[in-house]
Amino acid sequence: MQNRASLITACVVIGMALAGAVGGCDSSKTAASSGPPRSSLRFEAGVGVFESPFGASLVASLDPVASLYDFAMSASNGNGRWGATMSLSRDAVATGRVEVAIASPSDGTAARVETLGAVAETGTFTSTFGSGTLTGSVSTSPDIHSGTFSGALVVSCYVPSGALAGQPTPGGTRGPGALVEDTQLETEQCAFLRPWRGK
Repeated sequence: MQNRASLITACVVIGMALAGAVGGCDSSKTAASSGPPRSSLRFEAGVGVFESPFGASLVASLDPVASLYDFAMSASNGNGRWGATMSLSRDAVATGRVEVAIASPSDGTAARVETLGAVAETGTFTSTFGSGTLTGSVSTSPDIHSGTFSGALVVSCYVPSGALAGQPTPGGTRGPGALVEDTQLETEQCAFLRPWRGK
């Protein structure tokens, strides 16, 4: 029993370098656990490179009265955080081509971009969606916020509970006004988002 504990300890400490020589050590698991988190989002600006293990988020809340398409992305480095939030139009989401004015304060339709605690006053945010990915750029004043980005795109869609048979809301109710997540994008309302979900 003591020998087995010693072997496990050796695998963790030595890692990939001796994985092939030490019996019972899974080199693939050692590599995954010993490496840094993979970057799913990267923003490159004149003030530095910002990264995040999480992708950009697109959340569609398709209420019959007012549908919302909320978009957000955030990354950081040793000096602080960069982030962007905005509401998109259905046309922009459907085509996968985003061009939104940046303003501070935002009037609800403009994008809000923040870098190292400072908020961009004016500018333009542009992005193109792919299959589970996105690329784009930010052009702002002051220039501290300007840069380019690329990474993963995470898509979620919420519809009235009646659109998904047998799907309760998180609170356990099934009221007609409650929204539930269509995790497979199988409803008619969410189907147009499938190209951006990825495999």
